[in-house]
Amino acid sequence: MRLFYAFPPALQARKAPRCVSIGLHPASGYAIIPRVNPVSRVVEVVAALILNEAGQVLAVKCPERKHGGGWEFPGGKIEPGETPQAAVVREIAEELGLQVQVGDLLHTVEWDYPAFHLSMQCFLCRIAGGELQLHEHTEARWLGAAALHSVPWLPADVDILPHLAGVLR
Repeated sequence: MRLFYAFPPALQARKAPRCVSIGLHPASGYAIIPRVNPVSRVVEVVAALILNEAGQVLAVKCPERKHGGGWEFPGGKIEPGETPQAAVVREIAEELGLQVQVGDLLHTVEWDYPAFHLSMQCFLCRIAGGELQLHEHTEARWLGAAALHSVPWLPADVDILPHLAGVLR
């Protein structure tokens, strides 16, 4: 089913630039405009929910210039032809200098930002090697269940917290 908006002539000049007129009703002068989702681009990413032996998860802080210094779970974009699990391994090596063992998919976050729709697959992970190095972030913290809300999370990452709480101590 396609949805359409009808704009009276007085408002036609103010319609959203992404909307394209597909016709004009001759009797009313109304333009028929297809409903276009303003979020037209989907960005597929992964997040690593890296757990330690104490039952805590690793959170990282973005620099101020990126996402206003909010906190997130490390990860990034899935490259063309790459599996989500391979993307987790690559992103964590690039961002944190760690090798991880990727476990189960805990949850997929679907989140609308103003410029795009984010689809974030969140995998439980364990450290398999390497030493933590912050290549892209300014701070890292291990958080248990009681401390999950102690940092200002980015909006999409907040959505994973209820699913993660049952995994942590």
